[in-house]
Amino acid sequence: MKRLFPWLLSGLLLAPSAWWIATDRSVWSWDPAFYAMDTTDLWYLLANHPRQWPDRMISIFHAKAPGIGWLGQFFVPLGRWMGSVEIGLLTSVLLCQFVSLMLLYRLCRRLAPSSVLPAVAGTLLVAASPLFVAMSHHFLTEAIQLLSITYVLWIAVEATTLPPVRVLLHIVLAVVLGVLTKVSTPAYVVFPAGLALVRAMVALRESKTRPAFGASEIGLAVTGLVVGGFGLGWYLRNGRAVFAFAKLAASSDMALDYGSRRPFLDKLGTWLVAVSKTLFVPATAWALLFLVAAAGVVILRRNRAGLGSAVNQPAGGLMLLLLAQVVLVLAMMSTTINEETRYLLPLAPFFAATLTWILARLPSRRAVVLGLLIFAAQWVFVHARQLGNLPAEEGGYWSRAPVAEGAKMRDVEAVIRATCNEQTVGRWNTVGMNLDWLNHFTMMFYGTKYQLDHPGRCYYQYLGHAPKDPDEAMRLVGAMDGAYFISLEAAAMPKPPDFLNQISAEVVLRVERDPGFVRVPFESSSGIALYRRR
Repeated sequence: MKRLFPWLLSGLLLAPSAWWIATDRSVWSWDPAFYAMDTTDLWYLLANHPRQWPDRMISIFHAKAPGIGWLGQFFVPLGRWMGSVEIGLLTSVLLCQFVSLMLLYRLCRRLAPSSVLPAVAGTLLVAASPLFVAMSHHFLTEAIQLLSITYVLWIAVEATTLPPVRVLLHIVLAVVLGVLTKVSTPAYVVFPAGLALVRAMVALRESKTRPAFGASEIGLAVTGLVVGGFGLGWYLRNGRAVFAFAKLAASSDMALDYGSRRPFLDKLGTWLVAVSKTLFVPATAWALLFLVAAAGVVILRRNRAGLGSAVNQPAGGLMLLLLAQVVLVLAMMSTTINEETRYLLPLAPFFAATLTWILARLPSRRAVVLGLLIFAAQWVFVHARQLGNLPAEEGGYWSRAPVAEGAKMRDVEAVIRATCNEQTVGRWNTVGMNLDWLNHFTMMFYGTKYQLDHPGRCYYQYLGHAPKDPDEAMRLVGAMDGAYFISLEAAAMPKPPDFLNQISAEVVLRVERDPGFVRVPFESSSGIALYRRR
């Protein structure tokens, strides 16, 4: 039963997210559609043109790490079997979260060996966080990045018990997986990875026997060589584009659409507030703060040597190192423009490990049970909100209830059928809107899905990021020579227009008056307007 418990716990904690995924019929927005587009195409090449597959493996995404696509491609056939490629791809996200919770529970048990309750509370802290639950519903890199970072923390905790050669191989594999999931991953793990590395090297130096190299070590080495080989090839081809994009997203004027330039301390305060909102609900945050403060007093009163004796222990020193890692990450974030809060998810295991360490040192079992109940209640509350049983989170972009009716999905599928035929295969189509459900990434993803069952492929392009000049946009429409122009009728346009669609209404009016286009009859409950080039 002890061996089964982590499996059962992780499965139970993810069950509501699995239900959400099974019932959602929404159209994926920009980044999820971008990742899904290339991931689906990768599977298509593997199944139909395997000779082209290796080259596509080291060119996928171009400026973003390929890990999510490399893993997700093998879930495309699962999704087709279940009737939805989206469900298949999100199953890969759930798998990453499942393994993350398994590893998290195991490392928490190492920090609290005398009782299972602190480890369950620590695991619940992550599983119940609003951001963790929200990210289970989106095909984004945060889930697989969380896995790689939890993997590193597990190695850091186990470094004193595992054979040193195995620790070194685990570290190499974990770091390789990390940089293949997101280029920023090393910044989240430099301290715990360094600690595990130092512990392994010291153990090797002090060992009087020949280092063991058994089946586990061989398996790790082979996996590391295969994954690392593909990873090296990918970075050799795309490294410049990756770092250029990272700089663009962090500090360019374009990043101002997703953040702001402010003094360091102001930004740090923003990120601290974001940590509270993304990992906890308000009541839980205050309850946890009180519990930690009370625990600190209890630990100090019980230990005559004070806090120093506690932190001088191996686990206590690790806790200080994890705290330093969190401070480093938040400090680095405070020097950039971008304020995308989903980047905070990889910090959740650091808080979980710290909470477990604190609860394990409390003399009262009631306090430990209270901590567990706090996060159990948050888990129920957050999932009730995500499933639509409670009002949605205010201002939570990634948090929403599943879409059951799927009208926009049917409209987008109808657009693909209307614009992709024998006459237009291989040609571009122009998308005049940049909405979360109607944009060129979404159309490319649906075009790639359409290709799985139909010969040929059609392509979709947009008018640029937040265009402001209608004349320039029309010149671009002419230069694309797209077979179709896809937009919305005036009545369906967002009012007022957001920064991405400031000229969308003007451009569709000009296309309407352009003798080079003719309006195509198209029934749409979402107000889609479709024009064919004469």
